[in-house]
This record gives sequence, structure tokens and C-alpha cells, in this order.
Amino acid sequence: LHRQEFDKAIELLSKALIKNTGYVEARMNLAMAYGESKQFDKAIEQLVSIKPKRTRVYYLLGSYLYQKGHLFYALRAFAKTAAENPKFFDVEDRLTELRAYFHKLTSLLEMHQRLASENPNYPDLHYKVGNIAMLLGRKDEAKKSFYEALTLKPEYSEAAKKLEALANE
Repeated sequence: LHRQEFDKAIELLSKALIKNTGYVEARMNLAMAYGESKQFDKAIEQLVSIKPKRTRVYYLLGSYLYQKGHLFYALRAFAKTAAENPKFFDVEDRLTELRAYFHKLTSLLEMHQRLASENPNYPDLHYKVGNIAMLLGRKDEAKKSFYEALTLKPEYSEAAKKLEALANE
């Protein structure tokens, strides 16, 4: 399909949802049209609004979250997919890939935490710990690390931005 076809589908499905907000299949198709046109935020928004979520919704949600780089949330969505139907498409492969990634990320976090505790006066180490903790979905740990970086270096604008972004989530 071409971009114009997805745009037309988005237009028509949006109109259908104005008339009937509970039309789940239209919402699913709208999410897929947004996804195919690389509008992942809008696709995710549509899928999040579907209640109750079924296997296909979790799978698509995981796929679009993955595309956006929100790997922690993609892992959770794929895990829910697998819990409902372990044989659904390539969900086991995706889970295997993401679990391996998070295992490596956890090792990296532990290494940086060790370095930060051995060298507590280096704000960049605390900043790196915060970034890795964010990737792992450990928001409280990330906030603590960014705050520590800011305590050591009050003009650390990158740490301030990350702390503000976490506060606004």
C-alpha cells in the first residue's frame, strides 16, 4: 500500500470512531494504519485505549513500543502476549532477544553502579547509571542517580533534563 492509501484509511477509520468510540476493530485497524505510516505514537495511543486488551493488541503494542525504542515496555507487552498465546507469531523470538538485551544491560548497570560507589565524586558516572536504569525501567533508581549527578555538579543540564522528564511522566 502507498502512503495515500494509509492516509485515506486513517481518515475513514477516524470518522468511524467518532460515530462509534467502542468500535474495537476500527481502533485496531487505525492503530495498524498509523503503524504502517510510521506514526508509532499515534498507533500506541490507539492500542492503549482498547479495553480489554487481547493477544493481538499486546503484540502490536509491543511491536510499536519496540520501534519507538521503549524496550522495557515492549518486553512487558510481548510477555503478556506470550502469557495468553506463547505461539503467537514470533513472540518467543522477540522475548528471547529482549531478555538477552536486558541481561546485558543489567550487567552494565551493575558495573557502572560499582564504579560509581568506588568513585562517588564523578557526576558522569551517576548520570550513566541513571541512563541505564531508565532503559531498564527502574525510574526511582534513575531519579536518584540523576539527582546525585546534579548534587555533585549543579550546572549538569543533561541530568536536570532527564530528572525533569522523569518527573513529568
